[in-house]
Amino acid sequence: MPEPQNTFTERFSLAKQASSLGAQGDLVIELMYGLAGQGYCLPEQVSKEMELSTERIRQILRRSLLIIHCLGIRQISLRETDSANARLLLYLQEAICPEERGALERIQGFVERELAYLPLYSHALPLVVYLLYGRGKRIRQTLAQLREMERRRADTAQV
Repeated sequence: MPEPQNTFTERFSLAKQASSLGAQGDLVIELMYGLAGQGYCLPEQVSKEMELSTERIRQILRRSLLIIHCLGIRQISLRETDSANARLLLYLQEAICPEERGALERIQGFVERELAYLPLYSHALPLVVYLLYGRGKRIRQTLAQLREMERRRADTAQV
């Protein structure tokens, strides 16, 4: 059995590799999150490099994150908890406890600790929220609540 990975980025990279995302999905994830050894890219930069529209890059990214999420959920339901995707989701569940009170603050703290190298609202928060919830209204609501929480925090800091 392989040694458990220590950081979110290591677990995320292993889950990506185990997910069979296809060449485009792999490349979009690597470029967006800096997994190929260079820094992260904005969707516009990925779009230019891959010669695809920015909207197509966003679609590929959402689909890829959904695949990683769904594979993890499936592996957990089959009790394949040593699989890369299951380990990633279980790590997030344990670190954030998304169904318990105070989850927004834990998501924010987790992202600030584990993904400090990424822009908060364009990369880090959407990544973690998509992996936690998969898709749907819950993602939009959670991201909106996180933005509002940050706005209130900024307003308080100015006073």
